[in-house]
Amino acid sequence: MGGYIRGQIIEILFIGTATSLILLSFNIKYAFIIGVVSGLFNVIPYLGPVVAMVSGLLATAIQYKSITLVLYVFIALEIMEQIDGRIIQPLVIGKNVNLGPVTMIFALLFGANVGGVIGMLIAVPTLAVMKNIFIIFTNRYRKSLLK
Repeated sequence: MGGYIRGQIIEILFIGTATSLILLSFNIKYAFIIGVVSGLFNVIPYLGPVVAMVSGLLATAIQYKSITLVLYVFIALEIMEQIDGRIIQPLVIGKNVNLGPVTMIFALLFGANVGGVIGMLIAVPTLAVMKNIFIIFTNRYRKSLLK
């Protein structure tokens, strides 16, 4: 459980910092606030990237009224989300929880179907705890067979 929380904190910091830096590089007002909110919402799977994208694009469109700049910001934020989803998240969350990426995706889908957003929040840590309990019991059973 501690590994999952540490992983989520790293995720929040990565998304918040990266979103802020991307928006600051385009001189978008309120880049820091948008980055912090995006990082915090990233705890909720699938909602974090939407919040980052929508708020960043809205801020750009309102400030500059330029489709070209909105497109550049979209591309930059999408690259950041792809790096996060394909590299950072599997490394940070998956290794801290000792679950593979596919297992985590199925856990998130199951959690979403059973409990909605709350189910998605608790799906991965619950699966990690269940996995550890299973490993403990199987190790004890194997040791009892060797006696």
